[in-house]
Amino acid sequence: MTTKLPLRRLATVGVALGALLASAACSDFFNVTNTNQPLLDSLLANPTRDRLSAAAIGIRLRDGFGVPSVRLATGRTVTEILRSKGTKFALPEDLASLIKRAASLQTHLKEHGKDLSNKRGHQLIESKIRRLSRYYKDRGVLPSDWDYSSKLAELQVK
Repeated sequence: MTTKLPLRRLATVGVALGALLASAACSDFFNVTNTNQPLLDSLLANPTRDRLSAAAIGIRLRDGFGVPSVRLATGRTVTEILRSKGTKFALPEDLASLIKRAASLQTHLKEHGKDLSNKRGHQLIESKIRRLSRYYKDRGVLPSDWDYSSKLAELQVK
């Protein structure tokens, strides 16, 4: 038996492109031309010396220089641009940030062992890490023998 949704609900179910359409309209705001391409290259080259993540570089470009989306402005993502310039990433950015969060929660839980809500949060973060690592192993981004452990996570973060 199928259920009928009201028309106003039907228009919103399964549509995840709302934010994308707004940013696509802003793509004319910052077009990469021959005059501002060196500016964008220098902005992307300088933050790597500061050891910023790709997301932090995109935020710096958005907030400081009015670039709404690097991908829409250049046709490539920040990570692709950094890789083309020779930057090596040991772990994917989302996995590295999850490992950093798990390590900080681990140090918190060493001092506050009865903090049950953060203990549960730590379990959820570690399960996300394992699911994401399985995804990256299947795609060949991580080696198949890579395994997450909380002790190694503290070393990788430092």
